[in-house]
Amino acid sequence: MARGPVDDAKRRAALDDELAFWSREAALDGRFATEILRRLDPTNRPGEHPAFAVPDVVAWAVRRTSVARPRVVDLGSGPLSVLAAAHEHGAVDVTAVDPLADDYARLIDERGWDYPVVPTAGSGETLADVVGRDAVSVVYCRNALDHAASPRRCLEQIRDALRPGGLFLVEGVAFEGTHQNHEGLHGFDLFVASGALRCRDADDDVDIDVDGLVPFVTVPDASAPDATEPEWFWAAYHKPPATVDATYAPELRALAVAMRDAVTGR
Repeated sequence: MARGPVDDAKRRAALDDELAFWSREAALDGRFATEILRRLDPTNRPGEHPAFAVPDVVAWAVRRTSVARPRVVDLGSGPLSVLAAAHEHGAVDVTAVDPLADDYARLIDERGWDYPVVPTAGSGETLADVVGRDAVSVVYCRNALDHAASPRRCLEQIRDALRPGGLFLVEGVAFEGTHQNHEGLHGFDLFVASGALRCRDADDDVDIDVDGLVPFVTVPDASAPDATEPEWFWAAYHKPPATVDATYAPELRALAVAMRDAVTGR
């Protein structure tokens, strides 16, 4: 049987560990100093933009969610959203959401960083309450969904926050919970198999199939969780509108090809 939610004290301790990680990185004393410096440099910042979020995603969002400038949520963004360059250049309006947003705001202020996107306090489990229902065109989540207290609740809230026709893009390390011994925030294994995102805790599979959120890209199929080299996964979902025209399905297939090619190097 799947485990219940982590108790509040353990989760708070795990969040404190996450904040300590980012404090080290902000001081350039961690493993990702190069990435931090690139994100802080406006010239190099576009290079940090995720390959999975291809320009076709913006074109889809404009057309299919009926907005001139799509609103995009970076869920679990950390202090420095990887979508900042797209926001800065006007392609999209990015709202970064993270449970540690208030702590990150202090960290940004202490470091004297000038960054175009400052996180807003919130979690995947409360996303629609934070950003509104039917309010955003795209939700992007990078290596953070496995940190959630309830991945299923996150997907339900992502669905509710998306406008009809909206997209959910998720990527991260497959089986990260196992790789991290299910310690700290790493309570779940996420991976893709049989055309959908899958989830497992330390004991059992966790059902994260949510009505109204339909997968259309998954790369690659799962490897064994004890793989020597952890693999990265990508998955994308759409929130189908109540009615679709004849071009919806072929345009979605074309978008899937562009996204898959972007991350496989084809």
